[in-house]
Amino acid sequence: MKSRVKKLVFFSSISEVDDYLVRHKPKVSDCLFIAMNPVVRFYSGQKGIQAQDTLKYFTNDSHKGALERSKLIIDWLRKTSDFSDPDMGIERAFNDWFVLLVRCSTLYCLWSVEVVLNAIALHEPEVICASYSPKIAVSSLCIEPEEKYLGYLVKEISIVKNLKFEAILPAAVRNLSILYSGIDYCKSILKFVIKLISFYSWQKKVEKDIPAFRRPILFTSKLYQMDKLAANVKDKLKDKSFLILEPPVVASFKVPNFIFRLFWKKYLDNIIRQKSLLKDLAELTEKETEIFSYRDIAFARVISQKIQDNIANLILGAYLWAVRLDKYINKLNPSVIISNGARYDDLILAELCNKKYIPIVLISHGSHVPPKNKYEDIEWRENNRTLLDGPFSYFALQSPLAEAYLNTFPTNGKAAVRTGPLTWGTAINLKKSELAFKKMFSSRYEFKDVKIVMHAGTPKETKALRLYVYETPDEYIKSLCDLANAVKGIPHVILIIKFRPSSELSVEGLKRLVPFSEKVVLSVEEPFIDVLGLADLLVSFSSTTIEEALQNRIPVLLYGGQGRYQHIPAFEIESDDSINPSAVYHVKETRNLGNAINKILNLDMTSAHSEHLFEPYIYSHNRKTAFVDLLKEIAK
Repeated sequence: MKSRVKKLVFFSSISEVDDYLVRHKPKVSDCLFIAMNPVVRFYSGQKGIQAQDTLKYFTNDSHKGALERSKLIIDWLRKTSDFSDPDMGIERAFNDWFVLLVRCSTLYCLWSVEVVLNAIALHEPEVICASYSPKIAVSSLCIEPEEKYLGYLVKEISIVKNLKFEAILPAAVRNLSILYSGIDYCKSILKFVIKLISFYSWQKKVEKDIPAFRRPILFTSKLYQMDKLAANVKDKLKDKSFLILEPPVVASFKVPNFIFRLFWKKYLDNIIRQKSLLKDLAELTEKETEIFSYRDIAFARVISQKIQDNIANLILGAYLWAVRLDKYINKLNPSVIISNGARYDDLILAELCNKKYIPIVLISHGSHVPPKNKYEDIEWRENNRTLLDGPFSYFALQSPLAEAYLNTFPTNGKAAVRTGPLTWGTAINLKKSELAFKKMFSSRYEFKDVKIVMHAGTPKETKALRLYVYETPDEYIKSLCDLANAVKGIPHVILIIKFRPSSELSVEGLKRLVPFSEKVVLSVEEPFIDVLGLADLLVSFSSTTIEEALQNRIPVLLYGGQGRYQHIPAFEIESDDSINPSAVYHVKETRNLGNAINKILNLDMTSAHSEHLFEPYIYSHNRKTAFVDLLKEIAK
């Protein structure tokens, strides 16, 4: 139902709220405020502005429409771009990373356009308002509020829709963009130099001990528990040497040409070629207003500018890192490399290793599930290119779901090895979990007297959206509110929300937006696996936490995203229907949530039959290959 207002105001950052309030009163009857992310909605409330979230303006149909448009754009981009380097043997890495970054900015534009147009259709304003001032240069590869691209898009929409546009101007009218640009540039150089020193220090240490590290097993990162895996493997293969590669040192700023001539003269022709290709593609993108548009709103200029400001610099920086890495791998000559993803640095390594006949193993980080419709296929196909794809020698599969995923997205003949959990899916430790319970609840509850529902999700920030198969930040908040309200009505049940703060949602903001109580508590510092050990039921939408629960035989309830997506085929709970024991359940509608939780928690999940419910998600012992045995075979 339409509700008319005279003016629509869109906020994408806290500073825009402050700028608006310098010239306007917070409460105006004919004005509607829309916060584009939760932190802005929380802050607006503190300043007396009751801003709407984006839920009603970005629906499940919006997810579908934006995804289909993104596919058309990305297909064009893949056909048009080519940053391969045959001399180094790199065919995909630069291209894949370029497309991923452009897609990230494209999804932001699609989402923004959809939200604004749907708000206009619903409220029929005479005036639309957003921050429109000189953009501040940033080093981020994603679109940031400081770049003022939301204001640009709102203004473009006002022209197409024949509406008046009102700009939110900085509180102090001054152009500091050059100063901010200079500061940001200096910060980027400083970070790069610090990382470079750290890498060279590590390299010198390794070279000093080179006899001890002859043909080592090399892990590409300490992150995602790769350091724990390396330590575990090292204890079992005492005759082997192990190294963990320092993080990639990639210049994300514009490198002056004289630096190229001084330090990369041998590769100058290839560098000039890459720079020229990036420049040409940015210029072509700006002209392709029909391709880079959605619902008659063109955003080609936004994408072109983002390529020029940030993405092109990163691609050139990645090229320079590849040159350095190529030399170092030649010198180190590892016996095998262990990677935890197929992002650009890992993909660079994989392609270099192929040329040098060095085996490289990819561990399937994340939860991988086969798509069930064309929308899931679009998003998972893109997601696949950064997590479980590429010219790796072996794919270590942590669960049967990853194996089913590869049946849809084959590995082109590469060897898939069933290892079971390596970097996630750790077995719970009940003693540690009980200590976590005492820390969170003190003497308020006895562990034996309560049932615990745990929520753990992976919402994507608006600057890095993954449509359809992940929740937006506002969808995530709604899911938490629904759960908090549902649990309040169930005796002896507690909800623990496992939360990881982000730039769009702080701990303070979450506490203001979600109705916490004695029965609804927040966990930030406690290790995930210790909190999971307390849970009788995990609730999530799309996350590796789902598989971690299943590995520990804890049932899962899939909920959120207005019911559009089912991460794993599940037992659907509707209305007052009776339910059967299951490993995975799904609830679409909020009105069924409390009843569903109550029924699940009252089931007997301790029988031998219930144990069998989890078998489809866990590799049995006789189906697995020990990771150590795999390394013994290939690390010559």
